[in-house]
Amino acid sequence: MENMFRLMDHDQELTNSRCIWVNGPVIVGAGPSGLATAACLREQNVPFVVLERADCIASLWQKRTYDRLKLHL
Repeated sequence: MENMFRLMDHDQELTNSRCIWVNGPVIVGAGPSGLATAACLREQNVPFVVLERADCIASLWQKRTYDRLKLHL
């Protein structure tokens, strides 16, 4: 199972410096769904990586994109 997440191209490992090997799922986005997914994986002791383009979690909520919604972090 350890080799399951290796990046492969025509039976050869990719050597591009922009590629990394991740031992588990990659969660794209640290919004409510991404955080909920991460919490479920953590409960099951599954290693994961969360990728977020902003400098904080739940950035759309924290930066007041939604006027009527409040998120208490």
